[in-house]
Amino acid sequence: MVKMRRKKNPQAGLDLFLDIVCNTFGGILFIALLIVILTRMIAQHDRRGEIATVPMDAFLSAENRLQTLIHEQERLRESARPFQQSATAKQDWVERIVELESRRDAILKTKTAQSLTILETIRSVAEAEHLWNETLQKHERLETEYREKQRALFESVVKSNMQDIRLPQMRSSSKRKVALVLTGDKLFFWHRTSPDGSPHGLNDAQFTAFDHGTHRETLPKIWTGFPVSAKPDEQSVIAGQLRKFDASRVAFDVVVFRDSYSSFQYLRKVMAENGWEYTLFPIGPGESLIDRGGTPKPVQ
Repeated sequence: MVKMRRKKNPQAGLDLFLDIVCNTFGGILFIALLIVILTRMIAQHDRRGEIATVPMDAFLSAENRLQTLIHEQERLRESARPFQQSATAKQDWVERIVELESRRDAILKTKTAQSLTILETIRSVAEAEHLWNETLQKHERLETEYREKQRALFESVVKSNMQDIRLPQMRSSSKRKVALVLTGDKLFFWHRTSPDGSPHGLNDAQFTAFDHGTHRETLPKIWTGFPVSAKPDEQSVIAGQLRKFDASRVAFDVVVFRDSYSSFQYLRKVMAENGWEYTLFPIGPGESLIDRGGTPKPVQ
């Protein structure tokens, strides 16, 4: 059998001590009241002229009892003083503990609120990072789509503008030459020429001649000639004019002035599509070309 030692409760001992003190004080008070009553009775008998006698032994016994109770009361007070001091100290400690617990609860509440704030901040940061990642991925997808569309558009534009160009090859030719002049984005025939390439003098319908004695200077009449451009109808007109000549017996000397360099590509296209050979004479600003009667030159 295990015996458990019960912990002494200081409060219970203090209550028992207070009960003893109260009982003792009550007894003293009872004796004091008894003495007062007896004294009054003796005084009343003295006033009446009657002599009342109180037994000496009873009086002494009561007085001794009174002194004993007074000493017992003092002894109990002295005995109770340590308990009172201990109870006061314990009460102070209890109050201090209660205060500390209150402060602890307040600190825990503050810490909990701070933890919730930090948690909300972390959640906000996580949501912001998630939104940023989604935005970044969307931006990357859009950039990829943009690049793909840009590349596809570039390829389509390049394909739509791509042309098959045969590189010119210079070679000797015994064909008769027909002189063409390209200036002001117009094509002029310099001479009147038969289909076989035989010249018959200056084409005065498209050129004006100025006699300088030793030589004649010719200039194209700008209001005449055939326009040269990318328009199909104008290219068709030029092709019709060139078809008047036999491609197997005739080649062209093309004089191109600087103001019509860009238009030459359309004339060259017509010639290449119809198989005509030509020799190119580019003329810069202030330059002129002398007609020496068809000096043989390689064609392309």
